[in-house]
Amino acid sequence: MMSDEENVGEFLSVTRAVHYHVVHTWRIESYEQYFSSTKCHLTFINSSVFGHEDDPGTKWTLQLFPKGDKEASSNAIPGTETISFFINLDKSSDMPELPAKYSVEILGEDRIVHKVTGDNTFKRGSGWGRSKFMKMDELLKDKAVFLVNDAMTIRCTVQYTKHITNQERKKKRRNSNSSASTEPSKILNTDTNFGSPGSPQRLAHSFPWHDITFVISGSYVRAHKWIVAASCPFLAQLVRGGESVIKVEGVDAEGFAQMIRFIYTGECDLVNNSYKLMAVANKFKLESLFIKCEEYLVSILNKTSCYMIYSVGDMHCSSRLKNEALRIIESLECGSDGNKMSIQGTIAVI
Repeated sequence: MMSDEENVGEFLSVTRAVHYHVVHTWRIESYEQYFSSTKCHLTFINSSVFGHEDDPGTKWTLQLFPKGDKEASSNAIPGTETISFFINLDKSSDMPELPAKYSVEILGEDRIVHKVTGDNTFKRGSGWGRSKFMKMDELLKDKAVFLVNDAMTIRCTVQYTKHITNQERKKKRRNSNSSASTEPSKILNTDTNFGSPGSPQRLAHSFPWHDITFVISGSYVRAHKWIVAASCPFLAQLVRGGESVIKVEGVDAEGFAQMIRFIYTGECDLVNNSYKLMAVANKFKLESLFIKCEEYLVSILNKTSCYMIYSVGDMHCSSRLKNEALRIIESLECGSDGNKMSIQGTIAVI
């Protein structure tokens, strides 16, 4: 007869087939205005990283080529240009390859208006999709169907199976619960520098109980009303009622979470989220974060990034970004005739 310790060890070593079903909705604002323009210099746009809450080691991203990828654009005849779309197994995922079934849908006002499906083995850092996902003319011809309020809404569903031991499954759940980056209290508890005795960081750490939950596209961010309200009048107006749960629309979940982190700690991940943070800072009129984003984007301005940064400045009414980027753009000549490059916005809130 096995001992209790041996029984536990045997249970933890048992391998189980765990099935995951992930659904992610991606809304791209101002699609026709920014991505259908002949002056659009943006090759592709990426969604935020997403995955299943019970499998934090597997992450996915969506990638859209507004004017087609290299394969589609090189073979296109005028009037037959297509949009390209791919789903990628993110490079941060823990498995080198993973078989999965997927579907990608464009959502209209009340129904699915375009859909493709696939069943492939994904390799980490790359993906599968369609070079000829949809004809550009078809999309723009029926804007009322495909681009409701000039926004493209894409829903992606991924189904996959992983064989893991009970011990691995238990460990992943524990790690997921202990590192939830969307909870301000978790961020604060890992920060040993809480500033002066009267700082918001120290006060928030002293009173860890949340009394407000923001829900954004299925994700949530917890906070304290009084700290959020003190950050700026716009957010004070948002939380002034008696509701304990507030649904926030039209913003990226990660960008919003980083904004809350900034309110508490004065820090945020600008390297990976600068465009998203610029968007939420502008939407909620958080001037200190807006200026911080401007300073970072100015610091990375170069011949490659100037078009994108000009577009961000144009979209979010930053004259500083536009002027700084324009200095570089005006020094670049396009073509042999020496004409200066003219540009329009090429970035959407994603």
